[in-house]
Amino acid sequence: YTDSTGTKEQFQELVAGTSGDSDDSVSKQLVEVFEVLRERQPDLYVPLDRIQIVGQAYRNIQEFERAMLVHQATINASFRRDVKVSGDIADRDLFADSIRFATDLWLEYADTPVTTSAYFGMAQTVADQANKAKPKETPTALRLQAIHRLETFRTLYPNHPLADDAALSQINLLLDLEDYDNAIHLSQQGQQLFTDSEFLSSFQYTQSLAHFAQMNFEQAIQYAEIIAEGGSEDKNLAQYILGQIYHAQNKPRQAIQWYTQVKSIYPDAGESIDYFEQQKLKIPEVTIIRPNAPKTLDLTCRNIDRVQLQIYQVDLMKLFLRQKNLSQMSQIRLAGVEPQ
Repeated sequence: YTDSTGTKEQFQELVAGTSGDSDDSVSKQLVEVFEVLRERQPDLYVPLDRIQIVGQAYRNIQEFERAMLVHQATINASFRRDVKVSGDIADRDLFADSIRFATDLWLEYADTPVTTSAYFGMAQTVADQANKAKPKETPTALRLQAIHRLETFRTLYPNHPLADDAALSQINLLLDLEDYDNAIHLSQQGQQLFTDSEFLSSFQYTQSLAHFAQMNFEQAIQYAEIIAEGGSEDKNLAQYILGQIYHAQNKPRQAIQWYTQVKSIYPDAGESIDYFEQQKLKIPEVTIIRPNAPKTLDLTCRNIDRVQLQIYQVDLMKLFLRQKNLSQMSQIRLAGVEPQ
C-alpha cells in the first residue's frame, strides 16, 4: 500500500462490505489495510459503528487480544461521548438527574478502566456536592449516598487502583457524619487491606482522629504517635493533633512540645502556645476580712512562680470623700503611705 488516499478508500470499501460472519480472508485483508492506515494516519477518525467491524475482523482471524483492545477502546469512546449528557444536565442545576443519568449509563456499559473510574468519580461528585449543600438541601442524605456508592465501588472492584482512595473517602464522610465507630472500623480495615498503599498513614490518622472525637485519648495518642514519628505526608498533621489531644487533657507541657514542632505550619499551634505561656495575675477587687478571722486573700495566677504582696492601710471614708467613688481604687496614689 503506497498511497494513503487509496488505502483509506480501500478500507472504507472493505468495512462497508464486511459483516460479522465474513470469511477469514476478507477479515485478514481488512485488518491489514486498517493497520497500514493507522500507521500512516494516526489521527484518522473512524466512526464507532465501523471500528466495531474491525474488532470483529481481529476476532475472526483469532487475534483475540487485539480484538479486545479495539472493542474496549470503542466502549470507552462511546461512554465518554454519552456521559457528556450528564454534564449538560448538571449545568441546568439538575444535580440529582445528572447523577441518575450517569449511573444508568454506567449500568449499561461493560466494565473498563474508564467506566469503573467514572463510577468512582460519581461518588466523589456526590460527596463534593454534600460539602457545598446548604442544610435545607439535605447534605446528610448526599453524604450517605456517597458512602453507599463508594462501598459499591469497593465491593465490585476490590482490586481497583482507586480502592484505597475510595475507602479513605468513606472514612472522611463518616467523620463528617460523626459516625466514629464505623470510621474506626473502616480505618482498621484499610490498614489491613492496603498495607502498601500511599494512604496507609492516612488510615492511621483518621483512626486517631475518630478516637480523639470520642475522647479516647490513649488510643488517639497511640496511633498519632506512630505517624508523628514517621516520615509520611501526614506527619505534621499527627504532630498537630497530638498537641490538640494534650491540650484537651489540660496537659500544657506535652501540648507545647508538639505544638512547637508545627507552629510555623499551623498558626493555631502558635496561638495555643501563646495561650499556655501567657502570664496572668488576678485578685478580687474587694475582700472582706472580719475581726479575729484568718487574714487570707484569694489569688489566681498563671505561669508566675513567685508573687510579692504589699498591703496599704487607708481610711476608706476619707478616701471616698476625696475621690467621690471607689471605682478606681487601682489608680489611687499612695505616695507617703507605707505598706504594712
